[in-house]
Amino acid sequence: MQTLLSRIDDPLMERIIKTVFTMDARASRKRFFLMQTSVLGGWFVLLCILMKVAEACLFSGSSSVILIGGGMASFVFWVSFALVLIAHVFISIQRLHDLGKNGWWLLWLVVPGPNVLFILWLYFAPSLETANPYGELVRR
Repeated sequence: MQTLLSRIDDPLMERIIKTVFTMDARASRKRFFLMQTSVLGGWFVLLCILMKVAEACLFSGSSSVILIGGGMASFVFWVSFALVLIAHVFISIQRLHDLGKNGWWLLWLVVPGPNVLFILWLYFAPSLETANPYGELVRR
């Protein structure tokens, strides 16, 4: 059975997927911030394109175009939302590994109140300056 990575021929896409969708790495503050903003920025561009597609379908005047185009835009939105959510989970786990914590600490995100402090901690806490069970120190 082939994996997703074995079917990708583009070295850049392979590197992006290996960087974002792995839990066997550490992410420094800078890398965490850059990966989070890159994923959100890409999703924002996709949403802008989807809004234009939905707008064109809405003003086409044809009910079938509205139905099909709106359905496709909705499907692409939810699939991309799921991918962004999964990417954020993986990136956050990498950041937690850099702080010497395991991925279960992400459960703080579902607790109202402390979740804001947890997010700020992820962005601003200094990296451990030594190797830990999750890997070597990330180069700056």
